Amino acid sequence: MWTKGSRRARERGAVSWAEGWRARAARAGLVLAWAASALTWAGVARAQEVARGVGWFPRTHFFQAPVADPREPQTGAGLIVTDLFDSEAQERPPFSFPPWQDVVPDVQGAVAFSANVPVWGRGWPDGTGGVVVSFQAGVQARFRIERPSRDMLGSDWMVAIPVEIAGPRASARIRLLHRSAHLGDELAATTGAMRIEYSHEALDALIAIPMAGGRVYGGGALIIRSITETEDVLKSRSRRDSGSIQAGFDGVWYPWLGGSVGPVVGLDWQRAERTAWQDEVAVVAGLGGRAAGYEFRLLGRYYQGPSPLGQFFLTPERYWGVEFVVEL
Repeated sequence: MWTKGSRRARERGAVSWAEGWRARAARAGLVLAWAASALTWAGVARAQEVARGVGWFPRTHFFQAPVADPREPQTGAGLIVTDLFDSEAQERPPFSFPPWQDVVPDVQGAVAFSANVPVWGRGWPDGTGGVVVSFQAGVQARFRIERPSRDMLGSDWMVAIPVEIAGPRASARIRLLHRSAHLGDELAATTGAMRIEYSHEALDALIAIPMAGGRVYGGGALIIRSITETEDVLKSRSRRDSGSIQAGFDGVWYPWLGGSVGPVVGLDWQRAERTAWQDEVAVVAGLGGRAAGYEFRLLGRYYQGPSPLGQFFLTPERYWGVEFVVEL
């Protein structure tokens, strides 16, 4: 359990100028991510479909993002009940909440903004698939909504260049990506929690094959450069941050209301070297719909494993939640 009680004033300390700058940058980034989502929603004025031939800024994707992956960029909001603070911090020195705060379990709000803009595409001559190169960016953040100040717990950022390819029997995605995570200023000021460096660049790949009306997928990531690997928490354990593996199953069907509404299910499993290959399991189930060229999902979610929040990547977490996601 977290140690509760008062701490010395210097441990709580005022948030440094650098932390304040990071907070302003994070807020600006949220605005940019929202603007990018709006651009995607608008469809890009000169968008053209890629069916056969070559096109710039097509409104076409050839790989469906894993539905249950908790790190996959998306646009939506949710509510979760988590036991994140039921265990002592694994990534940093112990920190404490004021004694009057009940943090186990903790109710948190989650918001996410993302954009995945196809830039160039080429369709196969026989119309069975093609290839698309895109630009992808996203941010996910959590807030402690039981607090009147709605303290931000942390935010995770991702920028990537995905290449999607599909044929009659399979689809795949390869991405060059950057991930980073930032600790919420309010949490640091209230508890004395120290920020850690969670950041890496990686090349990841997934391949998906249709099965049982849905699809199975698998792949992994090769981490090219990791700042996290230089943190004492990994160096003291003689642990590397060089790769991860991933597999899962998901399905989206629209059998109701004229093909516009139906069930959605997903199971995602991951392991990473930085967490000593511990299991991370996410399960989702709910309803999906589509209208005017857009898709939306109302899902229940369960997660267990090392926290998907970058600033708490070694701390075990289990949560239940509900989320609403829109694919723009």
